[in-house]
Amino acid sequence: MRILLTTRRDVNEQRNPIALLDLAAYWRRSGHSVDCYDIRQLRAMSAPHKPYDLVALSVLQTLSEDAPLKDALFLKRKFRSKVVIGGKWTRTIPDQSKDFLSRQGIEVYDGPGEQYFVSQEIDFQSYPAWEQVDFKTLGDVRRDIMSTRGCPYHCAFCHNTEKKISFFSAKRTADNIQLLFNLGADFISFVDDIFTLKPSHMESLYHELKNRGIAIEGRCEFFTHVNYINEKTIPWMQRYKPLRISIGIESGDDRMLKLMGKGFDSATAYEKLKQLYEAVQLPLGNLYLIGFPGETEESLKNTLEFIRKTRSIAGCWISYYQPVRGTSGYKLALERNPKAKTGFRNTTISYVDPNLTKRLLFKYSYMMQDPSTGDTLRSKILYSAINLAPYWLLSTLRTFRQNRRLRAIMN
Repeated sequence: MRILLTTRRDVNEQRNPIALLDLAAYWRRSGHSVDCYDIRQLRAMSAPHKPYDLVALSVLQTLSEDAPLKDALFLKRKFRSKVVIGGKWTRTIPDQSKDFLSRQGIEVYDGPGEQYFVSQEIDFQSYPAWEQVDFKTLGDVRRDIMSTRGCPYHCAFCHNTEKKISFFSAKRTADNIQLLFNLGADFISFVDDIFTLKPSHMESLYHELKNRGIAIEGRCEFFTHVNYINEKTIPWMQRYKPLRISIGIESGDDRMLKLMGKGFDSATAYEKLKQLYEAVQLPLGNLYLIGFPGETEESLKNTLEFIRKTRSIAGCWISYYQPVRGTSGYKLALERNPKAKTGFRNTTISYVDPNLTKRLLFKYSYMMQDPSTGDTLRSKILYSAINLAPYWLLSTLRTFRQNRRLRAIMN
């Protein structure tokens, strides 16, 4: 078949469209002809690039529930071919949206894309590597790859639908890394949910890269988990010498950690962070999520104290909780605030628990990212201004500040 694969990428999107790159390679191995384009590229074309038998739209998540519907209708009109929507978004699509698409003759497929044509188990060890042609048509090369799929945890805020852990072969991952380096990527970001799940996986990839003469030391970053910081994984984290190791701590309050389903407490998190930092002496980046259903000012204070306690060994990134349909947190959010909405970035306050206010969330977010202890004259003036300034002004300033920090991190 002649297939067009497309997706919507936000203007500030930092990642490679991994789902498209994976599926394009996988379907080509089955004998199909596949092209990959961003949907903005397709909208800019004055005429269809070529006739296709199938146009497939991949939707990971969306900032607007209407956007995938509009994209699908556009593809139907433009190419006059069979259109199918897949991706994680389809697992939680509202029934009215699904009915609307059905009436337009657009298929919604909520299974693994690899099984769309043939329903058989996916062989991840022989999964084909990405192809250079897709980066040419997409016109963009980013740094992100995945060496595994899935996560063993069931965090209440996460929309990851793959609970089974699948490992790509070291050869396949090394092929992708080599391709990205050859195309001009300056370092590699492993966006696996937990890159350090299995030391033998890290070891085999490291040696595969070494055998090819590819130095990964000082040219990568990855995620680990508090429960996967141990005497077996730490030596391999040292070998990779990452630019940054990111850890999803989420909260410094034990009650909130339990509500979120994190699988550890704050004391364990602190000891593991110390153990990791003392061993690797490399930058650690803790991720925190504030405003989850049940959050209180007391739990925010505990998180603030935890951040200040770990400031000397780890930086932090603060996100606001966003209800994601299909998660247990979403149900809890609706119970506590029936007006809760989805479709916002985690730099925007959209969900506010009855215990909190937007201003309070903003204030603690600012304090958590303030490197001072909060008792300087400058800090006292700033915190007083936060208590008095109009919220719209605070929101605008925070967006500016977060975007500046994000650019600094990416640079």
